[in-house]
Amino acid sequence: MDKNIYDLINEIETDLESYEKVELTQLEEKRIMKKFRNGLTKGLHMNKQFKKYIGVAAAAVIVAGTISAVPVMATTNPTLYKIASFLGIEKNMEAYETIVGKEVTKDGITMKINEVIIDNDKLLVSVTTTSEENISENYRGPGGFVYINGEAVNGGARWRSELIDDYTGHSVITFPLKNIPEGEVSVKIELNTPLSGQQRSPHWVYEFKADGEALKQDTHRVTINQTYSLENGEQIRLLDYKGNLISQSIYYEASASFLTHDMEIIGADEKGNKVVFMGGDERAGKGEFVVKEEYRDIITNAKTITCNVYVEDEKVGETFVIE
Repeated sequence: MDKNIYDLINEIETDLESYEKVELTQLEEKRIMKKFRNGLTKGLHMNKQFKKYIGVAAAAVIVAGTISAVPVMATTNPTLYKIASFLGIEKNMEAYETIVGKEVTKDGITMKINEVIIDNDKLLVSVTTTSEENISENYRGPGGFVYINGEAVNGGARWRSELIDDYTGHSVITFPLKNIPEGEVSVKIELNTPLSGQQRSPHWVYEFKADGEALKQDTHRVTINQTYSLENGEQIRLLDYKGNLISQSIYYEASASFLTHDMEIIGADEKGNKVVFMGGDERAGKGEFVVKEEYRDIITNAKTITCNVYVEDEKVGETFVIE
């Protein structure tokens, strides 16, 4: 083959109008330009990263010398960073989302809060991390602290993270909240490093307003108020069920600070379809059983769920019904 890189670019057929135009951060621009130049110097031996960008970046880089207005797929497609998409929810969540779109750069790392959702007693936050250096070996996602109307409201966080490429990661962080006022609130989030092996002090700070009333109004609540005694003397009282398009959980309080048994709640809807709730967050004797992802659609569409509590795979106590 004797074609050079310019001939190959001319033969690329790309429908640029099919991609959503988004602004890139300086780090993303710098990274793509570096990959593009590396691809040119390697001729036909293009590396995999370069191939990801060549289809959408080549014409704009060569003709205009800039990529600030290039329609970009892959790492900069905003739909990748939707909370609902990340959680595998295929329903429209726009009524519940607060688009933030704020980014802060510290120590060569840019973290952008894309959007948040206040889900009753939780704050879900979509965060994109872009680094000047390769983070593929030590990216785990940021944690941090939340303040609502100036008051600290969370006692920890859990997050799910994924690498988009060697320089980009995405996380959805779930902050447990308490005593959230109704209506629009002022939110301050302090994020710490998304990289393992580094001191996790907050450096990335964001302030914005959000409102969780729409999702609160669309949350189905059922009081359970049923107590179960365990063999070791511990007791657990199931308080209530809260369910909406984002989450479905059964809340409880226990006599011990932390339950020592492996427990789950197994149920079936009116058609006999199985539903399983597994143990989730637990702090100071309070926690929740969260429906497993594969059963989310079943419980969302069910009229009733008949449930039993299982401890170490053994059924205990009485049956209860969510309807």
